[in-house]
Amino acid sequence: MIVGVVLLALLAFAVFSLQSWRASALSQVERLYLLMSGVPVILTFLLPAAVSLRGGAAPTRAWLNGASQAGVALSAAMFVAGLYLLWKRQGRAESMDSRLALAVLLASLPMLLLGVVLLLYLPWT
Repeated sequence: MIVGVVLLALLAFAVFSLQSWRASALSQVERLYLLMSGVPVILTFLLPAAVSLRGGAAPTRAWLNGASQAGVALSAAMFVAGLYLLWKRQGRAESMDSRLALAVLLASLPMLLLGVVLLLYLPWT
């Protein structure tokens, strides 16, 4: 179910990023951020799901847990970096670029989903 949601989010991101509404010139750092925004989702959801579907043995579980934890940590770091890029863009009096905003949302998806799960289960444990 989660993999389906992630794939739909990636598809929506691709559709919206290819449209040219409110698109302005991106700096080199912003283009790199746009390119790397899917890495946390791949590390957190898609890589463990693909290995598990392939029939990964028990020794790969620790490695997959490490990949998921790295994906969530990278997601948090990229969220902060994306907010900084959006803030710097606003400081330069440039228009908000929808591709960059969607990249920040995509990069923060694992962190946000983990936060929702923590809010659901932590107060009642």
